[in-house]
Amino acid sequence: MAAGEAHACALDSGGAIECWGHDGHGQASGAPIGSGYTAVSGGRVATCALDASGAVMCWGEDGDGQISGAPAGTGYIAVAAGFHHACALHDSGAIACWGQDESGQVSNAP
Repeated sequence: MAAGEAHACALDSGGAIECWGHDGHGQASGAPIGSGYTAVSGGRVATCALDASGAVMCWGEDGDGQISGAPAGTGYIAVAAGFHHACALHDSGAIACWGQDESGQVSNAP
């Protein structure tokens, strides 16, 4: 289960994502169709999820690159969406962050 600023999302037992609440930026209605997702995280205006291969998928507002900046590839094991940014942890231990960097939340990632 994940709670964003004014929306929430959950995974059902088959890994399908269901979201509800405020949808002014598509952060609820843009959820991917299908199953096999392993994690979901709600931010302020965007939501991100991981599929079974560890690929990151985000939807909602992309004004600060919080969607288009998501890392490509697989092997991610955790994802967290923030106010206007998100981060994901790769199984190698590397952390990828993208989106707004006003306070160093992207550029200061270890």
